Amino acid sequence: MRYLLDKFYNKIIIKGTLVGLSAIHIGTGQEGYSPQDVDNGIIRNGITGEPFIPGSSLKGMLRTYCESLLPSIDRKYENCCIVTENPCLEKRDDKARYTEDKDKIVEQTVRQIKDKFKDNPKRLGEVLYDNVCPICRVFGSQAMASKIQINDAPIKGKYIIEKRYGVAIDRDSGTAAFTKNYNFECISAGAEFDFCMTINNIEDDYKEVVEICLNYLKSGEVKIGGRKSIGLGAIQLKNVECYQITKENLRQYAREGLKDEMRDEACLKS
Repeated sequence: MRYLLDKFYNKIIIKGTLVGLSAIHIGTGQEGYSPQDVDNGIIRNGITGEPFIPGSSLKGMLRTYCESLLPSIDRKYENCCIVTENPCLEKRDDKARYTEDKDKIVEQTVRQIKDKFKDNPKRLGEVLYDNVCPICRVFGSQAMASKIQINDAPIKGKYIIEKRYGVAIDRDSGTAAFTKNYNFECISAGAEFDFCMTINNIEDDYKEVVEICLNYLKSGEVKIGGRKSIGLGAIQLKNVECYQITKENLRQYAREGLKDEMRDEACLKS
């Protein structure tokens, strides 16, 4: 059974609190021009000026974890791609296979298939879905939309922004290298962020992927952002709440939003 995104089958919403177990540095990638600016500041909300954890950073970290872990624990994942190196069906000359009738298997380039099924988007989606790897079916690719959506995690409550200093070490003398000092901002340990992840139309076969991601976030082993090698970026998901939206309660969800009766801690169990 394949669940595309053309209609509703199910929805799982996971909420919780991300707690910084250590200081966190998610940089902007931009350097200031004023001598008073820090060399590498943290990313902030453009209106409120408050720091946050980008949803793209969280999703990318989880995908990378799955790409390295899953092929080692189950053979059905052993041919999964690494999206930054060999993404599924990205190149125009990559070929996909589909059944034209019950006895004939056709192999054509993705461009040819898109032309062939341009007036039948549902069939086109089925062919592409059948040809991407299991991780791309969950996390998405250039050929498929993602079934996982992770919101930016805004900071909540009190927090402290630290300015830390670093210096490059001269390999000959073992002392600080001349003019090689720098500084950067980070959010102090103990900061809390609102977490929200939505999973749409997940098949039972792939609920395990989401469960592994959730357990990884809850483990306290996750590190995000920069300066991870010096101990920064450790986070842990706490106060987890799982909600399941089905066809039976979809009308209520559409009209009233999430309700306590929609909570289902076993919703990821296949």
